[in-house]
Amino acid sequence: MLLHRITPLLVLLAMAACDPRVRSDVDTSQPAAADPVQQLQALAEGDAIADARTAFARGDTRLWSWNTRQQRIVPAAAQLADGQATRTAPAMSDTLYSQQHLQARQRFIDYATQYNSEMLRLLAQ
Repeated sequence: MLLHRITPLLVLLAMAACDPRVRSDVDTSQPAAADPVQQLQALAEGDAIADARTAFARGDTRLWSWNTRQQRIVPAAAQLADGQATRTAPAMSDTLYSQQHLQARQRFIDYATQYNSEMLRLLAQ
């Protein structure tokens, strides 16, 4: 008797669990993050000097950096001062995904070098 009452409920739960529209592992409350290569492209297209000055005025003195398999790269900074914070650039690992990614990476290296040079100059004043 009890089995006859529970069986329809179990079947319904099993069907709901198989529904591809039901995804408990995806947080839909937040918008999806942009593609890291697109984020890198957007950064590389910015005005490095103006961005560094704006960040400095806000009290954000972090330098741009990225990690390779061997080391952390901080362009324009021969040696970091104790406590100097960095921010890690997106999509700057050793892996290249496309020609577009390579071009964005090269532009970002120029951007980060200019940005860090300006930030270091501002910090030295």
